[in-house]
Amino acid sequence: MVTASTLSVRDLVIRDRSGARRLEVPRLHVEPGERLVVVGQSGAGKSTLAHAAVGDVSPGLRVTSGSVLVDGVDALGASPRQLRRLRRRSCLVDQDPGVALTPWRRVDQLVEENAARPGLGIRYARDLGLPVEEGWLRRRP
Repeated sequence: MVTASTLSVRDLVIRDRSGARRLEVPRLHVEPGERLVVVGQSGAGKSTLAHAAVGDVSPGLRVTSGSVLVDGVDALGASPRQLRRLRRRSCLVDQDPGVALTPWRRVDQLVEENAARPGLGIRYARDLGLPVEEGWLRRRP
């Protein structure tokens, strides 16, 4: 997960239908230009956190407390218009490498496919510090 916006998470708790805690984030703050890498075992809540950052809580899960603010906008309580604006500036790549890193597609195709608008993918890659010279972009994952 990378941010070019301010991301603040406070006292976030997300539970499943049975009431079991699926994610708990007491405090997280990322300023524009900072990078955040989330690692953990399968089922630890990495994808749940990433989805919450774009105002998308999976069916079967519910936010029981806390907030997720992106540039001061509550991603979990945002209006449809606010969510559209937020998601136009966001890029969420699935963690399943079989889906996200299709081996027969080139890196430039994969990056662009996951960008909100054409042309943003390469900018995101540059922002991540990835080598975007032509040779690298034409490689396959």
